[in-house]
Amino acid sequence: RGGAIYINGGFSNILVNNSRFGVNGYNRGDNGGAVFMSSSAVFNNSIFSNNIADDNGGAFYVTNAASNSVFDNCIFNNNAAYGSYSAVTGGGAMAIYGTSNKIINSQFNKNWVGDNGGALVVYRSNNEIINNSFDENKAARGGAICFRLLSTDVNENNSIIGCNFTGNGKPFSYSKE
Repeated sequence: RGGAIYINGGFSNILVNNSRFGVNGYNRGDNGGAVFMSSSAVFNNSIFSNNIADDNGGAFYVTNAASNSVFDNCIFNNNAAYGSYSAVTGGGAMAIYGTSNKIINSQFNKNWVGDNGGALVVYRSNNEIINNSFDENKAARGGAICFRLLSTDVNENNSIIGCNFTGNGKPFSYSKE
């Protein structure tokens, strides 16, 4: 979990500013190629490139108590999640499960996943996705963003405001090896 940073519940006031995360990866069924978060944090002006998760969230896996996290002016380039250990996998750049966050003024470029959400998969969450660009992200479902619900999920509210989407879609080929 978290090839570069692992943030477990209970921490507060974590700020990551002007940082670069490149070529981080974790395998054996874990999530978050660069960062695994189950506590709130703020990421500003940071770049995440070429990170790989073997399951969910090529750059980030955000879960449980990580609500109220902020991702501002970040760049996510060429991250991937392969989904070798889950029946359902997602989030070439970021997988968000059960949290409420703000993703603002960020760029998601050429991220990839074989299943859900080339850039983002959002599951049982309430998020504000504001003024972001999504370019050439690829996934079987939701080339840029995939929102996933179970029949028992209620009161999920996500907002997409002022975002640009260009060239997102399905990959030309996919092999799960």
